[in-house]
Amino acid sequence: MAESPGCCSVWARCFHCLYSCHWKKCPRDRMQTNKCECVWFGLLFLTFLLSLGWLYVVLILLNDLHNFNEFLFQRWGHWMDWSPAFLLVISLLVTYASLLLLLALLLWLYGQPLCLHTVHKVLLLLIIFLVAAGLVGLEVQWQEEWHSLRLSLQATAPFLHIGAAAGITLLAWPVADTFYHIHRRGPKILLLLLYFGATLGIYLAPLFISSACIMEPKDLPHKPKLIGHRGAPMLAPENTL
Repeated sequence: MAESPGCCSVWARCFHCLYSCHWKKCPRDRMQTNKCECVWFGLLFLTFLLSLGWLYVVLILLNDLHNFNEFLFQRWGHWMDWSPAFLLVISLLVTYASLLLLLALLLWLYGQPLCLHTVHKVLLLLIIFLVAAGLVGLEVQWQEEWHSLRLSLQATAPFLHIGAAAGITLLAWPVADTFYHIHRRGPKILLLLLYFGATLGIYLAPLFISSACIMEPKDLPHKPKLIGHRGAPMLAPENTL
């Protein structure tokens, strides 16, 4: 972790206030983050990944969101396009988790201890609950949509892999710095196993990717002979395929 400057800078104080909601001077001396806050940082990183993954799911299934609209219409008797509100809420969740993770990384660069406020902790748990509820609802009510997600991954997997490889490579320096400041042998070995395991999995992922972007033309499947389009079922029942 980076050393704290002699006097806490304005930026470090601002980041500390936003992350911990303690509107006071951040500590001048270098302090270690306790184990509980390290767990919350891991939960924050997990929340960021879950919200980002859920945003991907929503964007892929946006064309089929009329099923959700129809589901609510059958129960409420009022038709409304929920896709803008749905996208807005998911985007806010991803933005919030991203900014909070960025604040934590900036505090780490300034050598400040992480002390996540209770409000942030509650919101993180709420995001995890919402994403979990969405995944469960997708599994129970619209299980056929998983096939669409698998097909979408065939097109986006190479690009997602490039981003994952870049991200895990950028994490090498923070992981090395954390490894240097850990004094106990057990956590050091665990950190190395987790990082090298994730790195090995990401770097070997192309061996298991089957994408049209990297397939030979002769191996590509035939184009569909019929393409169907679903109309506006809220206007007339016959506008369905």
